[in-house]
Amino acid sequence: MRITVPDMGDARDVEVIEICVASGDTVSGNDALIVVESEKASMEVPSPSAGTIESIEVELGATVNSGDVIAVLASQESEFVESRNVTESAAAAKAPAEASSPDPQPTTHVVDDTTSLKERELQVAVISVPDIGDAKGVIVVEILVKAGDSVAIADPLVVIESEKASMEIPSPIGGEVSQVHVELDQVVSKGTEIASIKTLDVVDQEDGPDPQVGHPPRVDNADQEASAATVDVVPEDRQEEGATERTLAHTAEPVAALAGQSVYAGPAVRKLAREMGVDLRAVKGSGARGRIVKDDVKSYVKDKLNAGPRHAPVDSPPELPDFSLYGETEILELTRMEARGARNLSQSWRTIPHVTEHDEVDVTDLETFRKTLNAERGADGVKVTPLAFLIKVCAVALKQFPKFNGSIDPSFTSLVIKKYWHIGVAVDTPAGLIVPVVKDANAKGILQIAEEVRELASLAQARRLVPDQLSGATFTISSLGALGGRGFTPIINPPEVAILGVSRMVMKPVWDGTSFQPRRMLPLSLSYDHRAINGAEAARFMQTLTLALADIRRLTL
Repeated sequence: MRITVPDMGDARDVEVIEICVASGDTVSGNDALIVVESEKASMEVPSPSAGTIESIEVELGATVNSGDVIAVLASQESEFVESRNVTESAAAAKAPAEASSPDPQPTTHVVDDTTSLKERELQVAVISVPDIGDAKGVIVVEILVKAGDSVAIADPLVVIESEKASMEIPSPIGGEVSQVHVELDQVVSKGTEIASIKTLDVVDQEDGPDPQVGHPPRVDNADQEASAATVDVVPEDRQEEGATERTLAHTAEPVAALAGQSVYAGPAVRKLAREMGVDLRAVKGSGARGRIVKDDVKSYVKDKLNAGPRHAPVDSPPELPDFSLYGETEILELTRMEARGARNLSQSWRTIPHVTEHDEVDVTDLETFRKTLNAERGADGVKVTPLAFLIKVCAVALKQFPKFNGSIDPSFTSLVIKKYWHIGVAVDTPAGLIVPVVKDANAKGILQIAEEVRELASLAQARRLVPDQLSGATFTISSLGALGGRGFTPIINPPEVAILGVSRMVMKPVWDGTSFQPRRMLPLSLSYDHRAINGAEAARFMQTLTLALADIRRLTL
């Protein structure tokens, strides 16, 4: 039996970084044969069944693609696996056409067309990770079900987390969980299998046509919209066999290192180690279960460079003293999101020359109009907040001052000016600060923006934001609302070049030329990257904001 490289999606010319077996070795089903690595992930190619390795058809360092022969196996299941490989190849050839569909739906694959309807009454649906955009390094941070659990439509199965946010993956169907295919801290991507769910109502058993490849499971349209998870359905009696042929490996699983020593590290870390000439066997991992992360490699190199009598680098953070010597202490662990935010903010503050301009604007007339608008809409209408007006005004100002909607080239020779105006809004959640994005804010009205902000904030609190709702911002607003403060210095979110901080609105006496009048004043703090924007430009940008907020009729000009 010839064993081939499984379908790897868009990955091409992936490198063989490890050969785990040799000719004559006896293997069991799912034993790793080789490890391949692309730019995004490494994965093991397992044996589809037990047997003896007759020959290895690839070499270390060679590049392979889907369908390439990697080994020849003597197995009693040869005939079945060969036919299955043909089926999978046909499905892979069909995949590009399906991927180009503008409205992808969950797919159903029935393995054996000769199976009777009665035998198909109990099906096992394989739930996969939906499209998560361009998010990188997405890991499983929580598994919410186990084998034997009953789930309903939209019940969360796992929680995954990227650099920007965490999100739940809900079940698109109801049934009983028969198997969970992922583990904590596993790196996943679109198509990674999450769980298998037994369901009695996947195909039409009475008056529907005979199920064929490509027919979707019977799931309500509303439920399809609520969950983009993909579903592959196979008869329950073939599920165990199918499991031995699953080609998607757990990319976070440790793979054998040089000289047979196990190294627990992802592809990005391995690439960094190769570039720096570091043997990962000598690096101690600080991640979950001893996993090696990039900072471990950098720390290892730094320690080697600083070995000897030399002093530590200036930017090396000092070690904390033992505070317990002076009294009781408690260690409060940061969430992953908080830890990433801390690193990103530190990087932004160190590398970007921040300048902050403070001002305040009279929003008395705006507040009168806003309260009137909310009263007219009643309790059932979406409540319009000052933030909706701020988003709209910023979008208009960004069109007038394109530099504020740009990103500076790392060579400091040019600015990339975006011709779209997407406003990020910082939202405080129990897991940390999240910045969902209002897309094309310049083309939306105040009421539409208010509704979208309410929905995004609700999804953020429930950890249901998808990557597309967290990416693409060209400018950010950080509003403290009613929490307080007369001004602050918001830190820029690279690659953006500016951010607006909003503090608490207060009633103040303002001189009108003859007397002091009570007016509602809103403090604004504009931080900008001085490499891209000078002080005069920032002052004019702030002036445009304050004039529009003081007299919202200017939005119609």
